[in-house]
Amino acid sequence: IKAGKNWLQEITSKGDLAWKSKALCLIGKSQYYANSFVDAKAAIEKSLELQEEFNDQEVIGFGNHFLAMMLYDVEKYEEAAPYFKKGIQALTLTNERWTQATSRFLYGYLLYSLKKNDESRAQYTEAIALFEKHVDSKSLADSYKYLGQLEYFNADKFADAVTAYKSAVLKYEAVGRPEDAAYCNSMIGEIY
Repeated sequence: IKAGKNWLQEITSKGDLAWKSKALCLIGKSQYYANSFVDAKAAIEKSLELQEEFNDQEVIGFGNHFLAMMLYDVEKYEEAAPYFKKGIQALTLTNERWTQATSRFLYGYLLYSLKKNDESRAQYTEAIALFEKHVDSKSLADSYKYLGQLEYFNADKFADAVTAYKSAVLKYEAVGRPEDAAYCNSMIGEIY
């Protein structure tokens, strides 16, 4: 965070507002991970305010993702939803895929929690496709597991739930997470 603030000070002295916005977004991201949410929110909101002029979709996407995460973490799902939507929309216009996939996964879970099954399924499906392309096997397995939960608990689509859980088992076994594979297998057993 200190290095980011030094960088911000240098950029600010040069009057480069586009880079200032990027620096603020990165500082906000770092503050988020350091659990300094008030500072993170302020930095990211200032970054997004500057982006109204520059329209850097990657910065807009990251900023909205982290604002959504702050609300998501305290289970303010209704408030987090528009930030996830804006972040995903912006990141779709860039080459950045991992954060987009993560946003889609978390937004899918948020929608699952709100019993918005079709929207949740669409987000999980997109997250799975992105995680498959970028070889993030743990997140891919998690996406399949939560898609299985959606299909079983919310939608009563038992065959689809079994298919998703079986995919999760394979991915969890591949990344050495037997406890998660066992959970998914237990869910398959419960469905049968």
